[in-house]
Amino acid sequence: MMSGQGEVTNDPNDNSNFTYVANQANCTSGDKDEQFECMQQADPLDIADVLQTYDPKAAKSLAFLPKWDNQTTFSNYTDIQVRGRFSKLVRIHPTLPPSYRASPDVQQPQIIGTCDNEYAGLVPRTMVPPNQTVIDNLSDTIFVCRAAKAAKARQVIGSPIWRYRYFGEWPNQNPLQWMHAYHGSDVAMVFGTTSTFAPDTTIQAEISVYMQSVFVEFTKDPEHALTDNFGWPRYIEDQDTLVRLAYNNETRPSFVRGSYYDDNCDSTQALRDGHYVG
Repeated sequence: MMSGQGEVTNDPNDNSNFTYVANQANCTSGDKDEQFECMQQADPLDIADVLQTYDPKAAKSLAFLPKWDNQTTFSNYTDIQVRGRFSKLVRIHPTLPPSYRASPDVQQPQIIGTCDNEYAGLVPRTMVPPNQTVIDNLSDTIFVCRAAKAAKARQVIGSPIWRYRYFGEWPNQNPLQWMHAYHGSDVAMVFGTTSTFAPDTTIQAEISVYMQSVFVEFTKDPEHALTDNFGWPRYIEDQDTLVRLAYNNETRPSFVRGSYYDDNCDSTQALRDGHYVG
């Protein structure tokens, strides 16, 4: 899981964001089915134009998130975490050990990662830097603290979990210096697409290859590859198990206490005590 955690959901009864965009795209029917059908036929460029030109100060602030239905997305993740209701689906891959493929009760291994300055990628890009304290608080609230909670829950029940924090800053990814390691900046490193518009630095390319290798090997052998091949310890909150990637743009990972960056989380103490807060 990269940046996103399942707890980020919307009220399933709130369709106002969709309705707003639909009305701007001339799909104004009061019947929700007719409005939906109209949007299916709408010109994608018209829809994109609405999203690119609307003024959030003059109109509503648009955000599209999963809506919980208690089947694919859930309204109470605290309850699910306490009861250890995590995926036990076995990945069918020819390189997996036979014992792993044949065990439907094996907890699904997970990687949970966040970037060091997540919310900086979600604010207007201007030459004037935003308030960093606000960015930090929003990064923690929306991304970091949820990742901490999810990782701790899996640790408690013994589900294989690894956690990383990405710090990389590169000329071809950072149009503005204040953005640092923003939301999604690790994705291009994993897919090896950072050089699409400008060349990578030598160190950036090396780190990208390393990150690609990590995810490829994890896919082949989710239970063992990260520890056996890369020396990543399974996540334990109070031990040096949080993997720092591209910290100070270093090519090798470093490891710090699992909760090292979680001190701003309201739920930190409850997590350490083995309890969960909603």
